[in-house]
Amino acid sequence: MNQRFDVVVVGAGMAGWTAARRSQELGLSVGIVDKGPAPGACNARVSQGFMNAAYLSMREDPAVLRDYVREITSGAVDEDLLTVWSRTCGRALDWLQAQGVDVGTLPERRDRLYLLPFKISPQGLRDVDPERGPAATIARHERAFTDAGGQFLPESRAVELLTTDAGAVDGIRVRSAGGEREIRADGVVLADGGFAGNPEMLRRYVGPAADRMLLRSLATQTGDGIAMAVELGAATVNMQYFYGHMLSLDALTNDELWPYPLMDGAICDGILVRRDGRRFVDEQIAGSGGSRRAMSGIGVTNAVGQGDDPRDAIAILDASGWALKGWDEERGEFQGTYPANPTIADRGGRVHESDTLNGLAVEAGIAPDALEATVAEYNAAVRAAASKTLPVPRGGNPRLVEEAPFVAVPCTAAITYTLGGLHVTAAGRVRATGGGVVPGLYAAGGTAGGLAGGTKGGYTGGLGEALVFGLLAAEDIAASHCA
Repeated sequence: MNQRFDVVVVGAGMAGWTAARRSQELGLSVGIVDKGPAPGACNARVSQGFMNAAYLSMREDPAVLRDYVREITSGAVDEDLLTVWSRTCGRALDWLQAQGVDVGTLPERRDRLYLLPFKISPQGLRDVDPERGPAATIARHERAFTDAGGQFLPESRAVELLTTDAGAVDGIRVRSAGGEREIRADGVVLADGGFAGNPEMLRRYVGPAADRMLLRSLATQTGDGIAMAVELGAATVNMQYFYGHMLSLDALTNDELWPYPLMDGAICDGILVRRDGRRFVDEQIAGSGGSRRAMSGIGVTNAVGQGDDPRDAIAILDASGWALKGWDEERGEFQGTYPANPTIADRGGRVHESDTLNGLAVEAGIAPDALEATVAEYNAAVRAAASKTLPVPRGGNPRLVEEAPFVAVPCTAAITYTLGGLHVTAAGRVRATGGGVVPGLYAAGGTAGGLAGGTKGGYTGGLGEALVFGLLAAEDIAASHCA
């Protein structure tokens, strides 16, 4: 690989390849490095390929997108990022399709866009099917990049940001089997993902036992880019939040139970307690209507994962609630690709059942008296339409837990990727802790933060967000290069 480029990109995922390809289009010389094998060890390749903006269309009215994201992030969003993201989503999608990427709807889901061809992610993420839309998209970017003269260095880990005497970032130090080398560039784009696979960073930023969550994605997200930038004084934002879902506790040892089915929908149809028998989170924290039920699953998972034990969560439902199978009426789907009932039991997961709450508690290892008291208090509040006045308020459309047999499903919080990261400007430049920016440094995708997060889910669409800010970073570098 050459020793100097106009742009060097760290990370060969959706954000990284977008930044690299757009930079080439704008006449810049580009190098890209990734610690995984070609075409990149990224989450995008094993994702479902759902191209969305906070579960809404990327072509939605920007004003609608902004209002909804303000709500689901509980105000944790950076307004500058929100404005530019909402205005760029549609253009970014147009750009992706112009690259020859097949983006379209499914026969049964005409309201959603996916990277095609669509295939459900394999259980346990055991295989990367190169024919699936997300993997095919990444491979297409790699071919186009190298055909246009770009240089790709796989199995190479960026270990240090290089700077000028004035403090501007002007390259990276890379380590591979062949040793270390320096690669210089006018602009460095960090796009190697967040830190979901870094136990120490999870404990530091997310929660005291956050490393006990099940990793619901690839282990390559070790936060290298964030850590390197922080050493130079880069600012971070929303580091405690993540995208993830509640899964059967048995998914920790049974690959047939992850990444699907989710327990998010079932939890909305009942209550969630710890082993002490007490509720501790609003099971429908984002409310109801639109995609709020889906956002609630992410919000609940954050509350569990940020707590003292992400594996101490048990869903309690009655017969009618469990029979709903986690169906989301507003979105017309099961939450989590497969219905929790009967998939969990069919695949060997524990589903405790009893005709009495006391018997259920004994079987599931919950404090019996406390569970009975919790359910009685909860039911009384629901009947009185006063669930929001409970000690732990309950929003949305709460259901009574009163019809035998009762069901208990032990759960764990499972993290897919982190939502916080390096705080960037609307152009993708990395902000400095003391104000201003770190000259020459950009971030996009899971490495960047400021758009997503908050207690109500705060998910803005991983692939779509990576696409938008990869595009914007490249365009700002090109504009600065020509100035």
